[in-house]
Amino acid sequence: MNNTCKEYEEILMDIYYGEAEMSIEVEEHLKNCEGCMQFCCELQEMGETLSQPQDIPIDYGIIRNVMETAEGVEAKKSNIRELALFILLACGLLGGIAGLVMLGYAKPILYLQGILHMGLPLTLPLILWRRKRKEGYNV
Repeated sequence: MNNTCKEYEEILMDIYYGEAEMSIEVEEHLKNCEGCMQFCCELQEMGETLSQPQDIPIDYGIIRNVMETAEGVEAKKSNIRELALFILLACGLLGGIAGLVMLGYAKPILYLQGILHMGLPLTLPLILWRRKRKEGYNV
């Protein structure tokens, strides 16, 4: 195949896709060149093959795996956001308490901590009773 045949193949592709029209020169070359004639036939066969609808099998297992992976990535992002929020809140709370201690409020903070540590466990029966009632257990 020489350079002129390559040029004619490009022209034939343009003609096939409607970007150019068949000229007398191209028709004469097709009559005389078996390689370009075969290329033109292959182009038409390829177009016919591609124009026929084909059923592509769908593998729902792959789709399910992709969706599960995407949900897992989203869950990891959510966990990272929650961890970052927790760290910020903990640092803020500890910084606030440290500031109060530096200002001389250590004794009231210790009293408050003792009351919370002693008093909150006493609310556990109330919490369990409300939960049982909410979930419909016989009380």
